[in-house]
Amino acid sequence: MKQIYWLVFLSLFAKLNGQIITQSFNEPVISDLDRKFRLDTSAYSSGMPLNLSGQNCVWNFQNLMGTFPLVVDSFIAPTAAEGASLFPTATFVQHRDLYTFYRSSTSPSQTELLGGYTPSLTITFSNSAIIAGYPVNYGYNLTDPVSGTFKYNTTNGACNGNITISAAATGTVQLANNVSIPNVILFMCIN
Repeated sequence: MKQIYWLVFLSLFAKLNGQIITQSFNEPVISDLDRKFRLDTSAYSSGMPLNLSGQNCVWNFQNLMGTFPLVVDSFIAPTAAEGASLFPTATFVQHRDLYTFYRSSTSPSQTELLGGYTPSLTITFSNSAIIAGYPVNYGYNLTDPVSGTFKYNTTNGACNGNITISAAATGTVQLANNVSIPNVILFMCIN
């Protein structure tokens, strides 16, 4: 199983992810799990060390403590997902409460967000959101226009905007119990 390391921190409109990207075609494998813990940050009275950027950064999160509940997203085959017929080109689906449909391709080498589905909410992009074009290195920047429609119960509407992704830093993440994850790229995604 391919190992994917995600370092997820949510800010008002920004999401930072750290992932080891070692190949140009990089997507989760069906049956992979994305585990997210709530974090106790009380040991960082002056704030989390999130403002580091550049190359060879060291993010020291050794004092973070995971708290429950643990949130687990699973990666499943598109054919196993509710609403799959709306996203016939999807290559994998991330599922928790929402089925989120993605497509990865080798020509061009990229991963796209196609939309999402629950019985009460459907988001379908006619112009999908490119979330990564490979290879991704330090300094990578991408802004992609996104458009489509949504349906929430009986309300229909347009879904338009841009997604901006940048690889703002590279380095090592240090976690508790002497766990160290090298070669991490820190992404910033602004929706």
